[in-house]
Formats: sequence, C-alpha cells, structure tokens
Amino acid sequence: MLRKLTNLEFPQFETKELTNMGAMFQGCESLTSVNLDNFDTSQVTSMTLLFESCYSLISININHFVTNKVKDMSYMFHNCSKLTDL
Repeated sequence: MLRKLTNLEFPQFETKELTNMGAMFQGCESLTSVNLDNFDTSQVTSMTLLFESCYSLISININHFVTNKVKDMSYMFHNCSKLTDL
C-alpha cells in the first residue's frame, strides 16, 4: 500500500547504522514530497532505485545526505519526471 502515500517526514527515525537504502521508496506512485533531512546516511553504501517510479514526486529534502561511502546510486531517480525541487 505504499503506492498511496503522498508525503513522508521522518523527524526522529534512527538511521545511523543504515547501510542499504536500495529501493526504499521504489514504486510510491502517489508520493509528492519527502523530507529526509534527519536521515543519517554516513554508513550507506547503496541508494540504487531509492525513488524509482515515484511518478508524482516533486520535492525531496536530502540536504544533509552524506554520500562519501555510497558505491551505487544507479537509477536513484529513474521515472521521477516531475521532480523539480531537490
């Protein structure tokens, strides 16, 4: 049922040990905005397909993403043609 989500915010989501964000929001077709400002991505190595096929996605807040350990970002925004605010 993730297809029905329209916006997401994670004010206190614990992510400091997160290593794989692959396909985390893949297929969330109705999602229009995501605020990942509080995500700790310092250990993440894969962001492949993260927002793939989020057709309605317009805005993402990833201002604090740390990507120095990421090895794969392939197709991260594939099929996100409405995305205008990153």
